[in-house]
Amino acid sequence: MSIQTLDRIGVISVAKMYAVMTTVMSLVYAIPLLIFGSAVEAGFGVGMFLAVVVAAAIGGFISGAIGAFVYNVVAGAVGGVELHLSSAGDRGATGGPQGHRADGGRR
Repeated sequence: MSIQTLDRIGVISVAKMYAVMTTVMSLVYAIPLLIFGSAVEAGFGVGMFLAVVVAAAIGGFISGAIGAFVYNVVAGAVGGVELHLSSAGDRGATGGPQGHRADGGRR
């Protein structure tokens, strides 16, 4: 197992991931509202549905970019997050590193 430090992350890469994740989450909440009609009765039509999804994507992109930028600044000042990485051959039967349980305890 090797210990690596995440010193810097790609701002655009994280922004794109956040945009996709927030878009998917907005769909998870908005689609049932659109289907079951309570949203339509409240004036939440297809146009508003699309506006919410697009706003979620844009907001997620901006939030991801800001978060990645802040991480890079803080990691430069105090050091990055330590990642404990293992190769595929180091994994036990549970898929995790040998000698570790899924709940974080040691065997």
